[in-house]
Amino acid sequence: MSDPATLPNKNRSDRHRLAARTGADADRAEAAVATALTVEQAETEAFIQRMRAIVENRCHGTEAGRTEHRRSDRPCDD
Repeated sequence: MSDPATLPNKNRSDRHRLAARTGADADRAEAAVATALTVEQAETEAFIQRMRAIVENRCHGTEAGRTEHRRSDRPCDD
């Protein structure tokens, strides 16, 4: 993520200006930003899915508002 056009949210307003400075035309710069945003969104969704899978694999059941670890049957506070 060293490319200024793919920096996180805080710099999105600068992406077009930075891409244009490299000599890319406006259409290519906009396409690059759109692609970066799409990739960023896909990576975020994949991360969320991985975290959900970890939680689901770790805990199950809902007796009395608590779950238990599948491997050790210890209480799990989710």
